[in-house]
Amino acid sequence: MTQEDQDKIVGQTRREYREAKQELAALTSKARKLGERMVQIGNVLTNAPENLIFHGESHDGRFSPILQPMPVVEEFRELQTLLPFTNHIRETLIKVDKLRQELTRLEGEDPEGGQSARPHF
Repeated sequence: MTQEDQDKIVGQTRREYREAKQELAALTSKARKLGERMVQIGNVLTNAPENLIFHGESHDGRFSPILQPMPVVEEFRELQTLLPFTNHIRETLIKVDKLRQELTRLEGEDPEGGQSARPHF
């Protein structure tokens, strides 16, 4: 393998690693926002379920929406995708780890300088 071929492989691997890390960051951010919203909704269900009122839903004036912005039904459709969503996060974490190991092997040093690439939750 020529040096040019080796450089091409290293460059491609580095690009794939960077893209996988960006994808993981986006997935983690989306998961965090969804989790925060689930906590808000859970608190209303625990403390005053009668006041969990959805946007556009008519309701008796004795009840008042607690959450602002008011939840929309579409938010709950996302909950149906939690299994494939969290599977995608795990697959992306594995991809980042494999690409990091490959870069370490190809370049002789850890692209993260020895730091853990996994986010801490």
